[in-house]
Parts: sequence; C-alpha cells; structure tokens
Amino acid sequence: MDNSELLTLLKEYQKTKDKKILAKIYLANKGLVYHFADKYHGEGIERADLESIGTIALITAIQKFDWQKYPITLFGHFAYILINNSIISELNNYKHYNKIKLDFLNNPNSLDIPEFVQRDLENTDIMDDVYYDMLKDKLKLYLKKLNITERKLLFLRYKMDMTQKEIVDILGMKSRANVAYHEKRILKKLKTPQLERELHDFLN
Repeated sequence: MDNSELLTLLKEYQKTKDKKILAKIYLANKGLVYHFADKYHGEGIERADLESIGTIALITAIQKFDWQKYPITLFGHFAYILINNSIISELNNYKHYNKIKLDFLNNPNSLDIPEFVQRDLENTDIMDDVYYDMLKDKLKLYLKKLNITERKLLFLRYKMDMTQKEIVDILGMKSRANVAYHEKRILKKLKTPQLERELHDFLN
C-alpha cells in the first residue's frame, strides 16, 4: 500500500468508521505487530498476547493518526512507536505485578507493603486483586489449548466486538459460515466439565 492510498483510506475510515477500511489498513501494516511480537517473545508474555497488544495499538494508531497535522509518511513511525511502547508498558506491568504478587503470596502477613499499595488499601482489597489475577492465570491455561488463529478469532470477536464478516477480512478466512463454525468449535473446546468444576471450586 503506497502513501497516497493509505492517506485516502485513513481519511475515509476516520470519517465513516467503516471496519472494512480499518481491516484493509490493518492488513497492510500488520507486519509491525509481528515484528514486535517476535522481538519481545520470551520475556514473560505469550506471543499470542503480544500480538493482541500490538493489534490494539495498531488499531489505535489508525484511529488517532492526525493526517491533517502530520505528513502521511510519518504514519509508520507513529504506529511503530505506539506498538513498541504499548508492549513495553505491558511487560513492565507484568514483571512488576508478578513480583508484588509473589512476595505477597509468600508472606501474606508481611507489613512490608509497597507505599502505592498502602495508599490504595482504603479503596481496594489487595486479596481480591491477587485472587482475580490467579483466576486469570487459570483461564490462560485453558486458552493455551487454542492455536494463535483461534485466539485471534476470540480476541477480534469478543474484545474488539467485530462481526464475522470483518473477521473474514482480517484473518483471511473463507466465509462468515467458516468463522461461525470455528467460533462454535473454539467455545465448545473451552467449555469443559473440568474447567467449570475448577472455576466453581476457585470462586467458592
């Protein structure tokens, strides 16, 4: 996609919010997402999650780039910085929170609580945060049963609230019926008696 076509599509998308146009711009630039997923893979966050973070950042770049103020040649640089910074921020949060969680679980009666946690104690139950994070970890174990394409489908469908037709365009699937078939199969794969039992035991 050359800069002239990119500018035309950005103008049209920001005016109409047509997700078909969004998908076209995303597909032309998704190499940036894969670049950073490769770069930061192995630092604590799974590749599929890195791609999800990068996808959100790229879509944000498409939505927010001010083509009236900056030349279209800077779009790639803008998206590059946004994706990179988003992933670095998530990695820092992941490492920082995991350290706090580990320290707290190893010594839950410790009074050596970080200042920023103490400031929030009146409004936040730290145990709720810890249990919620443990619940997310348990759910992630089940999501590992899915391949990257299946995770992307769930992400686009339920996180980005995209239609089956829009997912066809982004993932290059055959048809809406094909997306519906895979979506139903994925949900069936996740909805197991073991998962339901473990979640019930965990929450109760």
